[in-house]
Amino acid sequence: MLTDYVVPGNLMYDFRRRMDRLFSDMSPDSLPAWPFSSLSGGLPASNIAETKDAWFIEMAAPGIKEDQITLSIVGNDLNIQIQRPEVQETESTGKFWRQERFDQSSSMSIALPNGVNVKEISAELTNGVLLVRLPKTEESLAKKIDVKAIRDK
Repeated sequence: MLTDYVVPGNLMYDFRRRMDRLFSDMSPDSLPAWPFSSLSGGLPASNIAETKDAWFIEMAAPGIKEDQITLSIVGNDLNIQIQRPEVQETESTGKFWRQERFDQSSSMSIALPNGVNVKEISAELTNGVLLVRLPKTEESLAKKIDVKAIRDK
């Protein structure tokens, strides 16, 4: 068993060693995927990207059908819920000796950033990948502002 010890008379060395260990123990997987998200229920991996005119959420959903996915907006949050059906023993599957796939409901809630056109949000499920498009409002799109030079008379 590893024990933690303090080097006598060298508190700064001990502090630095503990901080180094704290940050080395952090992995990218332990950090939030997006500052606006909170994950629960073991959802599949997801990517969130931004283009000049929309945000995109891409989520792995293998074996999930469109009627097992529910998207809703409550207040300023986009809620994604996936219901995975339990695999039943049948003559074709045989008797299970070990079963790790159960009936499970998973959910993800994302606080929408300012400038999302809620009326135009769309989602599609293609080959086990859920793609949610969150278009930006016209007001939130970047606009070029011309600078005029004024010369003294």
